[in-house]
Amino acid sequence: MSVLLAMFQKSVNMEMKKDGDNQESRRKSLPADETGSNPYFQDPNLIHQAGYLLMSGSNTFNDLRQALNEEPHGLQEFTTVRAKAIPSRRLEDTFWTLAAELPSKPVIDELVDIYFAEVNWYYHILVRCYFDELYVAWCKAIKGRSSDVKNDHHESVSKDLLHVPALLFQVLAIALQFAPNSAAAVKKLGVAGLLARDRLSCKYSTKGLDVMNIIGHQHITISAVQHDLLRASWLKNCGQGTESWHSLGNAIRKAQELSLYQNSKIRPSESCSVGQKLKMMWNDEYKRRLWVTLFSWDSHMALALGRPRIINASDCDIKTPMNCDTPQDPSTTIPTPYASENDTMPTSFYPSLLGYSIAQMVHEMRTTGANKRFPKNYQVIGDMHRRILSLLDTVPPVFRVQNPDTSWDSRCPNLPRQREQIFMGANSLLLGLHRSHIHTHPESREAAIEAALSVLQAQQRFFDLTPSNQYRFFGLAFFTMDAATFLSAATMLHRLVDAQLKERIDFALHQALIRLEALQDVNPLARSGVKLLRYCFQKIQYSPRHTDQVPPNLGHSAVHTSPGVSATPLLSRASQDTLGHLPSEPCSTSEIFPTPSLIPGSTLQDIASELNTFDESYWIEQVNQIPMEEFGPGGSTWDTLFGQATGAFD
Repeated sequence: MSVLLAMFQKSVNMEMKKDGDNQESRRKSLPADETGSNPYFQDPNLIHQAGYLLMSGSNTFNDLRQALNEEPHGLQEFTTVRAKAIPSRRLEDTFWTLAAELPSKPVIDELVDIYFAEVNWYYHILVRCYFDELYVAWCKAIKGRSSDVKNDHHESVSKDLLHVPALLFQVLAIALQFAPNSAAAVKKLGVAGLLARDRLSCKYSTKGLDVMNIIGHQHITISAVQHDLLRASWLKNCGQGTESWHSLGNAIRKAQELSLYQNSKIRPSESCSVGQKLKMMWNDEYKRRLWVTLFSWDSHMALALGRPRIINASDCDIKTPMNCDTPQDPSTTIPTPYASENDTMPTSFYPSLLGYSIAQMVHEMRTTGANKRFPKNYQVIGDMHRRILSLLDTVPPVFRVQNPDTSWDSRCPNLPRQREQIFMGANSLLLGLHRSHIHTHPESREAAIEAALSVLQAQQRFFDLTPSNQYRFFGLAFFTMDAATFLSAATMLHRLVDAQLKERIDFALHQALIRLEALQDVNPLARSGVKLLRYCFQKIQYSPRHTDQVPPNLGHSAVHTSPGVSATPLLSRASQDTLGHLPSEPCSTSEIFPTPSLIPGSTLQDIASELNTFDESYWIEQVNQIPMEEFGPGGSTWDTLFGQATGAFD
């Protein structure tokens, strides 16, 4: 065996020498940069060229590496990355020019604080202690660069820090979306107006992308993954759902390149101190938590947007992260899950863990086809429904919606909304599970309607707790639109004989419209959603299944909530102050939603065309999942709902 390997290595060396003789002629045939060398052929690396993953047992090349492990040189010539992280001097200059466009440190510091206070609790992308460590290292690195830095370029900065400017740009971009008007940084940047702030936010996010494009994929880091995930959240807040999904895909691919989806072994050297070993353990936990976030986002977007899953769950074998908060100094704390909810402050990471469990159910639902029409065994849907409810039953009192333990609310200000996040996530999954079966199975119809109503009720409670500077949250509009669209379609397609249920639906749609109107000045999806929801409700009023019903006068007695959940008033006191032009008491739906004459010439196509990247195809698909057999052969869902020709969108 060793003789064969030696012969193979000799053959490889001869081929490399032969390649070297022709290297110059090959380079001349390709475009070169101003230094006279092609950046893509500087010390080519076989691993990068072929796309192999450097993980034991993952491919044939790694099998060969293992076989040559005892050779003095082995395949080092093929695997050693000698290419520069930034391939040309021109790009290096561009990199530093972009980095110099970051605002002053006091402004960055304040906007970073705003991001962590206002946003990170919702998206769970960054961990403060690790971010601060990177930020401090970056500040030291750029401060220590010599005056003749153009001679040294980025070599004076660790490759691990090159993604930090891109990460900072995205953090600043999102912070500007959520910064209170009173923030000093907003005044220093001269962006007091909403339009000016949006323009600067867009500028920062784009510059983050520019930095990433310069660095490329030669040296992927955790910061690169987080950058793409932050970019995805920024795009969602702008109503750009399709672009956000693509950015999420970029983050996932980078994370897979780092093998975050696989369980890793911690191998500290004998010389490692206790503090260093603890840091290694927390760093492993940090990576697993980032993967959990990616996994959950992928599952949620697959469920909500009807997109394919990017992650194959069978490829993942990471251990579930612990239910504990990351300490400010990981070198001084042993990673230990909280043993009890009664004597320990609730962890900020618990909602992510429950979201991870919900995400795993999404994968199971897709794999078994439980969300598709006409399943072979309908019992599968019932079994999964019961498991989702059982999962909600395991939620600790401090995080549950029904009769919660509120003793920590004053010290954990985001806790009340995290309860609603958990409740919305579970009910959105129930809605996705039953939506395709509402025509053939009355049980699914009832379950889907109840789930949609629960989502809208949770959205109302979440909205009542949300300050106006946080109205940008994508979920505030999307979950409302998703549930309201379903209820509108269900009301038009099925004659509801339960008068109380009809009142609940009318009241929930009434509240949904008021929320979207409150959000529309800063939330693009809400702005388009107002038009669509008004249009749908007009059709409800004039649909054959609704014309014989007089819309009820909805008083507070009409409020119905899920069992154990206290009824929520139409608007909180703060919301009533904000929406003074809107009625504070519920009234007839015909008074809230105008007749068609108030929206002259409006068609569904006109309205849907303004739904940003959530265009007509997305919302049409949501309703098209409802079977239409009883409306006759050749009938279109949208013909029935909106009285338009099938080719209206051609």
